[in-house]
Amino acid sequence: MTESKNDLFSLYKKALYWATLGMGLFYMMWSLMQFIVWKKPYVKLMKWCWIALALGVVLYVVIAKLRYPEEMEKIKEFLRRERSREQIFLIGFFLWYIVCVAARTMIDGKDRFGPNDNRMFYTALSVMLMFPLTEIMGRERIKKFMNVALNIALVIYTAVCAWVLVNYLQGILVSFPSGNAVEVYKNQSLTIGIHRNTTAAYSMIILGICVYMLMTLRSKLRFLVYIPAMLVHFLVIVLTNSRTCFVVVFCMVALAAIARGLKYIKIKNKVLVFALVAVVLVVGVAAFSLLRNEIIANSAEVWREKLQKPGIMNTRKIFGGFNGRVNIWIASVKLMFSSPDRFLFGVTPTMLPSVLQGIGQFPVNQPHCHNMILQVGACFGVPMMILYTWFCVSIIRRSYRVMKYEGDKLFKGAWTVPLILFGILLTETMEVLTMANKFFNQPMFFLLAGWIVVMDKILAEKTGLKATE
Repeated sequence: MTESKNDLFSLYKKALYWATLGMGLFYMMWSLMQFIVWKKPYVKLMKWCWIALALGVVLYVVIAKLRYPEEMEKIKEFLRRERSREQIFLIGFFLWYIVCVAARTMIDGKDRFGPNDNRMFYTALSVMLMFPLTEIMGRERIKKFMNVALNIALVIYTAVCAWVLVNYLQGILVSFPSGNAVEVYKNQSLTIGIHRNTTAAYSMIILGICVYMLMTLRSKLRFLVYIPAMLVHFLVIVLTNSRTCFVVVFCMVALAAIARGLKYIKIKNKVLVFALVAVVLVVGVAAFSLLRNEIIANSAEVWREKLQKPGIMNTRKIFGGFNGRVNIWIASVKLMFSSPDRFLFGVTPTMLPSVLQGIGQFPVNQPHCHNMILQVGACFGVPMMILYTWFCVSIIRRSYRVMKYEGDKLFKGAWTVPLILFGILLTETMEVLTMANKFFNQPMFFLLAGWIVVMDKILAEKTGLKATE
């Protein structure tokens, strides 16, 4: 009888394990394709699945505590192994989000929970599911699961982009079931159901995944699959006319060349080499930006905005720089220090557009701060902004150690993972696609960040270095 109960408990544990992985994949694929599928039914479905999964985990822990002491020891061991300062911070961030919404509800006398409901849900999924997911699945299964998950994302989005490109070259605008359409601004900018910078950012991530697969897989057929996919996403990036993504991809290539090339340079003082390459990179980006500004000044897209929405151009003065972003950054800083309650609690993501418009005196609402660090500060307060900056720096430090290590099967091609993460972080200096958002960049960022933390811990165990706990 006892063995029968134990078998049932083991079956329940396996079902919970596969439900967790399935939920992670479901969230990733929905965030990637939410511009095609109908949004509300899928968000509601994800919420119910998340509630059921959370209750299932609680029940699992209760049963283990009451009936299976050895299983409870395994849970404690997992929590000790999985614990990291980054994970603790992310859980704290989610709890602080709730505190900020509660504080704003009390201060403003209006319900702020309803408008922020979905964003809090996306945040909960990212920090409590996507970040620890690589540790949950077990270190021996990480590589296999990641290959499956990344390939699914790659195949689905590449198929959509290829279909769009075929129609685009034939002069056809494609309509999706959700009502969103492929837009082309006077043959200047390609937008696949979302903003052109977001379209380019998605293709940039998939481009990085293609490189990872080429470095990881052994089959010669990989060249027939991933090289054409890379070509598709390169064309998408070019056709979006996204200057942000152009610069990000350029910097990713430069970083890969520096990180992988320095070990082959037979020069004692490699710091000087690195500094020289950095100077060339900065000059190259500056020259590229100036050239792009000259080109874009005469593009059909800008003239279209001048004719149809002349007020928007007021935020794009030359002295503002970066297409008006400097003015938005200045307004974001002013917002943070405009009152003690905003300094501590921010204004929440849903209030930000209108408040930012008022402080910056912009002719239209600004949807976000065009910088992730400033976004966190404006939405959740300056103390949280400082902690989030530490989180990013900590992940970058771990990424650097992983990137320069070459070892066993787990680390084969691992240097490309920090490269994709670097691309996402660099995109976040100009856009806001992670943290309390529905975009594909958010689950992908936290999944890869969690993977890097796991790899860094394993690396510390292998090399005898002090693990960063």
